[in-house]
Amino acid sequence: MSWTQEYHIPPVEELFEKLTKTTGRKLLEKELAKKGIKIKTKKILLAVDDFCPDVHSYEVELSDGRKFVPVFKEAFTQDGNYGCDIYEWKEVKNG
Repeated sequence: MSWTQEYHIPPVEELFEKLTKTTGRKLLEKELAKKGIKIKTKKILLAVDDFCPDVHSYEVELSDGRKFVPVFKEAFTQDGNYGCDIYEWKEVKNG
């Protein structure tokens, strides 16, 4: 019989967001806007896996025409009982 203990200690960013009543994401979107770039569209992407619940992310299109999607980079497994699929953002070329 095995026993596992997990902990959740909130990150310091959570405290700062609570104190400032804003989020890191909102601040980053403001920085993009200062550079003349806005998020034009976000489409939900869904990957269905037999072993896990639905996994989703976004396709992001910016006002300057660039489009980004998460793409599979590598799979990490340990002793056959743990797995982590790693994705990274890639720009999708039009045409």
